[in-house]
Amino acid sequence: MRRLLASACLLALPLAFLAYDNEPDGFRGIRWGSELKELEGFHEMITDPGYVNTEYYIREGDKMKIGGAKLSTIRYKFWQERLSGIRICTVGYENYLALLDACEARFGEATRVEDLDTHIWDGKVTRITLTYESTSDKVSLAFDGVRFMKEMLKRRKIEAEEGAESDF
Repeated sequence: MRRLLASACLLALPLAFLAYDNEPDGFRGIRWGSELKELEGFHEMITDPGYVNTEYYIREGDKMKIGGAKLSTIRYKFWQERLSGIRICTVGYENYLALLDACEARFGEATRVEDLDTHIWDGKVTRITLTYESTSDKVSLAFDGVRFMKEMLKRRKIEAEEGAESDF
């Protein structure tokens, strides 16, 4: 019985690390999986050629600020017409630091990717990635619904396998 309990605890241990403070289930009041047709004020921006059925939209009246950071764009990612992620872009190291401060204040400390200005908050529901590219001075903050990330990767793998069979 002790072995069973110990094994169960060890299996559950990694799950404890897949969480952070105040983990969101969406962005600014819109939950992951919300259907595009049920939302108002969205305008199509671009289609993502890397993923079938993936389009980015902008939202009318979005507040272009998080903490002390001034944002250039907020793009809402819809996969199969359901909200699956958010892409926020800006420029400048000051905006990167302001976003990092705001994210850490809201979500707690992130995991920093060594040798890169990238911070990741890995959750059960949402993965957040903040990146600063020093060569271009670009900053990106991504929120991704974990369930959709898994579905999209699974679909891409199926498409690759089908293509590998028929295209060679």
